Amino acid sequence: MQQVSSDVSTFRGTHYDYGVATGQWLQQTAMLKNREKEWKKRVPRFDIDVEKTYQIF
Repeated sequence: MQQVSSDVSTFRGTHYDYGVATGQWLQQTAMLKNREKEWKKRVPRFDIDVEKTYQIF
């Protein structure tokens, strides 16, 4: 079974300020580090010759 933790935070301000604060908090969590590993798997691993592609189209 996985360990799960939850945290309830209070915030006073605009929705924009809340979004900025949430983004800053999210950058410090393990969730974002895991997501970055997942994104690396989806990076295209091939090169495209741009000039050749323009000629084909």
